[in-house]
Amino acid sequence: MPSPKMTDEQLAEHYGRRTSGEQPLFEPFQWGYRCPQGHRGELITWSKFNDHIWCHKCQLDYPSETCPMQRPSWMDPDEFGAFVSRLPFKPKILPGVDRSIEPPTKGKDEGSDRPGSQCC
Repeated sequence: MPSPKMTDEQLAEHYGRRTSGEQPLFEPFQWGYRCPQGHRGELITWSKFNDHIWCHKCQLDYPSETCPMQRPSWMDPDEFGAFVSRLPFKPKILPGVDRSIEPPTKGKDEGSDRPGSQCC
């Protein structure tokens, strides 16, 4: 799908396509990215075009430098600062901590004390 200002053909010509078959180590939401409309979590993923993020809800490719970021809860503030400082652009950083990818708490999934929750 096109970006807000370019067609797929223009994106491919200007930015190039990601190598097919590559598997990213982390998804953009795990680094704290959101689409410019505020969608986050599994609604966003890396685009098939270099330097872009795909939003499933908007059905658009956004340049990653236009996507705001918020420090993920699992990342130390210094680690997040070091990550952001290595980016080739200065992103808009949202205040606070993104807690959308917190690990499951005991009692909700594994280790639950509810009857019948034990496996095998």
